[in-house]
Amino acid sequence: MMGAVIAAYDGDTLLMIGEPFSSGIALLLTGLFFAKLYRRTRRLTWPEFFEARFGKVAGALGSIADIGAHVV
Repeated sequence: MMGAVIAAYDGDTLLMIGEPFSSGIALLLTGLFFAKLYRRTRRLTWPEFFEARFGKVAGALGSIADIGAHVV
């Protein structure tokens, strides 16, 4: 969403309009490819899935990456 704020400040309305669509496409693709797997394994987040599959270190790194992505 930061891109939309920068685009609005710069006056680029076409980029500002397109950003929610890219987020929606990402959500649809995630649902199509990962929803069944997450429901079957009873996981709620991708770091939780990584922890179950690859170990605690991968889960911790995934959690840090996820928090970092939401903060930035």
